[in-house]
Amino acid sequence: MAKTRKVDHIGVLLGNHSKTISFQAMIADLVDNCIDAGASNAHVFMQTNDYGEERKLEGLHSIISDDDPEEYLVPPVAEVLHGERLWLMILDDGDGMDDDELYHGLGLGTRRKYEEWHLGKYGMGMKQSSRSHAQEVTVLSKKKGGNGELAILRDSTFWTLTTEEDELMELSDIENQDWMINSAGFKRAVDLLSNQPNGTIILLEGLHKLEIDQVSGDKLSLLSNIQERVESFLGITFSKYLQDDGTEIELSQRDELGKRETITKIFRITMQGNPIDLIDPFEQHLKDNTGYGTLTSEHTVETIVNGKSQPMNVKIHILPNIGHDSYKEERMKLDGTQWTKVNTDGSMTPMGSSGKLQKSKPSAGANTLQGMFIYRNQRLIDFAGEDVWKSVRAIDAKQTHHRWELHLPPGIHVGTTGPSEWVINDTKDRADPDPSLIHRLKQLMSHESKQRWHLQDPTDYRPNAAARADTRLSKIDNHTWATQVQRWGALTKRNYPCSACGAWQHEIKGHGCTLCAKTGHQGPYSTKCDHYQPTPPTPPTPPTPPTPPTPPTPPIPPAPPTPSLPQPITGSEVSVRKKTDGDFIQIMPKSDGEIIIYIDSEHANFSDLVDSIRALQSSD
Repeated sequence: MAKTRKVDHIGVLLGNHSKTISFQAMIADLVDNCIDAGASNAHVFMQTNDYGEERKLEGLHSIISDDDPEEYLVPPVAEVLHGERLWLMILDDGDGMDDDELYHGLGLGTRRKYEEWHLGKYGMGMKQSSRSHAQEVTVLSKKKGGNGELAILRDSTFWTLTTEEDELMELSDIENQDWMINSAGFKRAVDLLSNQPNGTIILLEGLHKLEIDQVSGDKLSLLSNIQERVESFLGITFSKYLQDDGTEIELSQRDELGKRETITKIFRITMQGNPIDLIDPFEQHLKDNTGYGTLTSEHTVETIVNGKSQPMNVKIHILPNIGHDSYKEERMKLDGTQWTKVNTDGSMTPMGSSGKLQKSKPSAGANTLQGMFIYRNQRLIDFAGEDVWKSVRAIDAKQTHHRWELHLPPGIHVGTTGPSEWVINDTKDRADPDPSLIHRLKQLMSHESKQRWHLQDPTDYRPNAAARADTRLSKIDNHTWATQVQRWGALTKRNYPCSACGAWQHEIKGHGCTLCAKTGHQGPYSTKCDHYQPTPPTPPTPPTPPTPPTPPTPPIPPAPPTPSLPQPITGSEVSVRKKTDGDFIQIMPKSDGEIIIYIDSEHANFSDLVDSIRALQSSD
């Protein structure tokens, strides 16, 4: 006779508390429920509450060794229900639930009808996720078109440890615990939901992974840090829903033209009252006509769902070089990374600054943000994980700006082993392809992605995605060149511009002959040309005429003597004497101070000289 399985409810509870789901991923799981419930808005609040000095969980479940009362065989639960502590609340405006629906919804793995567009899958998300971070989970709901009453149930670690039963507390049970009914979070939840026609609130208290024994002075900085991480994660996870016009989710059903039917979802999220902006990991706003901006190429890969081949949409994005001056600022906002430098003395210095993607997820770093970003029903479920390329290729420091946007086909069977080539885990944060699908994705990477990526790329340069991503990090794309001829002329192992016409758009092997239209040559003198003719012989070079001799250089006439300026002559006496040979006038100073002037009386100018002296005397 079959036996009922024994269940240790405390052990299950502790296992849920230990699950490794990030805080921001847990919140995203809860937002999934809001969307599935038909909500258009979700509001996230985080504040503090003073729970008093009493330690609520102390000693409630510990199993102590008989030999040593100081040794715990089962350690105590982290005590975070005393003093000033954080609480988290998520409010939506969805259809809400009545008492019976809420009770069913808080069951573990309880089955319900899932629509294809729903984000929930296994019936475990809200319970597992919330328990992984909160010791006290209270759900309040008001059904649309109902009686206006609030349905309230509480999944309480305190209650489970006290009763050793997996029970849900009702409002009457909550009212018997002053610290529960009077907490700031619970009071605000009741007030908010009472003042709107329908919706649901999930209140999480005892956030043990965030603040185990944190002192109250750290709360503001802790809250600020958490808010930044949550805003980034929700902004990228629900980016499609946060678009102005929302997003269209494809369904399996097809219309009479064979096109898949769609459902449109527009959703808005606020945190602490401030709208959360979408974060596009593919930088589509940086697409431009320069050839240096974001490059995007759309493809489909076939995948098997329920034995039938279904097209899976894949967009390949190559982001701008983060070092290019025109894009650096925007790229750093998204992809900036912070790292630690170890100094020679052993101290560590923080370097750089985190962008929105690194803030969104602990595993998001410079190298892990490449690879596949996998979406299910337009909701991002997997990125920057353990295997970013899903075995399609190895992680590569030259591919940090190379990202694939991969959308799983519609259908409730997608993600389930057997009917689908994809396996999605129970926390919906990891999706892994089957080996046969990995092979097809490799084909896309290696061969099917070969193309001309931009109109500013040469027409005959058709690399695959990885090769074009390599080029994006080279000098070809790290700055704006003065001309395209210079840019592509610098490409390694290629011969741009064309040697026949000088165009940057192709090499000589891509040049079309203007006579025969065949490629790889120009003109009739190439044997490839349909109008081939032998190259005419080169005429002999005429002899060079002899160089005439250089005429002798005429002698340079001597320069005329430069007349000397008269020099002053001084003396005590002057004597004038006649002579008949030699120069007309000759002056001879003597050592005793006498100056003798000799004048040739027979010289032709003698009479003129005498007349001039007489005229000089008479002028006085």
